[in-house]
Parts: sequence; C-alpha cells; structure tokens
Amino acid sequence: MTEAEIEAVLDKTMVLFRFLQEKDVFERYYKQHLAKRLLLQKSVSEDSEKTMISKLKTECGCQFTSKLEGMFKDVTISNTINEEFKQRVNSAGTNLCGVDIYVRVLTTGYWPTQSANLKANVPMAPRSAFEAFRRFYLNKHSGRQLTLQPQLGSADLNAVFYGSRKEDSCSAASSVASVAASASVAPATSGEATVSSVAGISSSSSAVAAAAAGLSSNNNGLAPSPSVPGTPTSASAVGPSPSSAPSVMGAGKPSGPRKHIIQVSTYQMVILMLFNTRDKLTYEEIQNETDIPDRDLVRALQSLALGKPAQRVLVKSPKTKEMESSHEFTVNDSFTSKLYRVKIQAVAAKGESEPERKETRSKVDEDRKHEIEAAIVRIMKARRRMTHNNLVAEVTDQLKSRFLPSPILIKKRIESLIEREYLARTPEDRKIYSYVA
Repeated sequence: MTEAEIEAVLDKTMVLFRFLQEKDVFERYYKQHLAKRLLLQKSVSEDSEKTMISKLKTECGCQFTSKLEGMFKDVTISNTINEEFKQRVNSAGTNLCGVDIYVRVLTTGYWPTQSANLKANVPMAPRSAFEAFRRFYLNKHSGRQLTLQPQLGSADLNAVFYGSRKEDSCSAASSVASVAASASVAPATSGEATVSSVAGISSSSSAVAAAAAGLSSNNNGLAPSPSVPGTPTSASAVGPSPSSAPSVMGAGKPSGPRKHIIQVSTYQMVILMLFNTRDKLTYEEIQNETDIPDRDLVRALQSLALGKPAQRVLVKSPKTKEMESSHEFTVNDSFTSKLYRVKIQAVAAKGESEPERKETRSKVDEDRKHEIEAAIVRIMKARRRMTHNNLVAEVTDQLKSRFLPSPILIKKRIESLIEREYLARTPEDRKIYSYVA
C-alpha cells in the first residue's frame, strides 16, 4: 500500500474509533497487540504505527498515548544499550557460551507484561549469556532490577536431521538430530514504579543444544516469546553422536544430513534442547524438567508435534491432540522441508479465554478507579466546594472521552477519598463536599 492509501485507512479507523464509548478498553487491547507487533517484528511499517498513535493523541490527548509512545522509546534505547554491550563483550573478551544475545529493556508499566513472574528452566548457555548482560546493565544502572519474561521471547535453532527422509523407501535405524542453537532472551525490569527507576528488558541470545538451531527470545520471566532482531551465531550442541547414524538410501541415493534453521518460541527452545541428551521424553518428564506453565507447555508441544506437517519436528505417541502425563515425544528424524528456514507457527488461542477476559476487565476497572479519583481531586482543588450532583456531572464530562463512569462508581470513589481525608462533607449539608488542603 502507498502512504496515501495507508493514511486513508487510518482516517477511516479513527471515524470508527470516535463511536467507541469505552476507549480505555480499546487502549488496553491496542497496547497488547502493538507490543506483539514490536517484539515479534511483525509491524508492517513503524512510520504507520507512529502515525496511528499521533492520530489517537490528537483525538484523546497525550495521557491516552503516553504508554504507547513509551514502548517505542524503549525499543530505541534498547538498540543503544545492546550496541554498548557488544562493544564491551568484544573488548573484554567475555565468554557468552556461543550465544549472540540481544536484550530489549522494557519499562514496567509501558508494556502489557505478566504481573506474576512466569517460570521456565532456561538452558545453561542462554542463561549464562543473559547473566553477562544483567551484570553489564546493572553496573550502568544501579538500583534497577531485570526479570526474564520468557513468554515474550523467541529463538532460531540450527538443526541437523540424520534420519531417512519421509519419502524414502528404506527405513533407517533410529537416529538423532544434533543441534546448535542461537537464542535470544528478553527480560524486563520490574519493581515499584514509585521507587528508583525501573526498566524492563528484552533480549536476544544464542543458545546451545536442541534439535534445531538459532533462537531469539523476549522475556520478563520465562515463556514463549516473539523473535527479536540480532544475528544469532550457532554453537555446537550434540545429542547422541551423529557420526553413529547410518547413511540412509532412498531412490538409490544416500540420504545425508539435512540442515535447517528452526524458528521457535523460548518455551519451544527449552523443550527441544532436552532432546540433545534424551531420545524419548514423556509429557510429565518434559513438564518437570522445563517448569513451563501447563497451559503454555501444551500449546508449545502441540505446535512442535501436531502443527502443520512441514513443521513437525517432534513425534507424539499416541497422535492425539490431548496431552496426558504418559504420552511420549521423540525427535522427528525424518523431518524434511523445502525451506532452509522453518518457522514453527504457534497454536493460535481461540480468542481471549474467560480468565484472560476477566483479568483484562479487572485491570481496566482498577485503572478507572484511579482516573475517577484523579478527576475528582482536580475538580475539587479548583472549586473548593461542590454539591454531589454537580461533582458527578463534571467528573462524567471530564472522563467521557475515555469512558462513561456510572454515578454509583463515582460515589464510591468520593467515599474513598473522604475516608482518606482528601474531601470532607460540610456540616450544614452532607450533600456538599469541600476540598481538604
């Protein structure tokens, strides 16, 4: 699309936006999707993204877009930080275990990251590379805290498959895939917004060991995540010795090792790297060794073993969509693809789950409480005394560009402010409030 066509589409979008009553709900979902586009490098045009934010700012004010603008600021600052880190690594000769790591610093509060720290046992190589970055970052910014967020990261894995091709007529003895992995891990700083400066970070790093190679990940804890820019370097990682794998004949020709770069999420990388030392793993064993949250583990394994035929790098037994503790997984030694770089598509969630919807609603309601209280205090500080009905009407008028607060909700926030002695009822009329300086 040309710039003029993009501009026309954005203008039409803004026409629809003006009809929304709950613009704060739109803002939360827009922020979630923008974060995915930025971290997964899926944005069609950064200029178009900024143009849309500019239109939202004109329509709703700077408060509406402050966090969205902060996300772009984090991306820019992260590029500078990573350049400095690479220079330090090169000058000091720091050993990153063959991992080329890129970390994005994500400021807590700007990004829609998980409130709780998600878990996952990240392999030694990418973990060591991240720790090197952590030391570098905290030396520059004392008082900050970095927390890995695995659900935001991704990785490119260099995989070598030695088994017979799927179409080969001869069956081969069991063989294994050895892997070199380059991984990225993205952390985000966490901490109280009121305390010393807080920054989130996302990182990309090279990792080792798995039935694939090359990986990048974004984290504030640990979980599958989007890929991050960076040139991952492959590091040697070995499963059962590939030299013992026999040549496989098919159509009269030897079927040699097949090399691919497998693009996966951080969770998928953690799973695949287990198979460098094990031929077969049950769901329960994978769960215990990776410590990945159950819901994310199921999605990751479904993508690796039950996704599109050209993306199945694992084999599940039995071949059912359901996951039970005794179900077994092995490397798909006969994996083939016409593409050298194979992206494992994540199993798409069927929209927003009920718990996620409730969590989003809960966060919106919590934000509204603060916005209503802030509006009440602003108005009362300027007016000093107001009747209940006039205060409710003015608060509603101030907030209508974002959402329409109910009179009951406004009354509850007034009561809360009275309890905390920001406001007081006048002795002569309890329906008149005065501002407490």
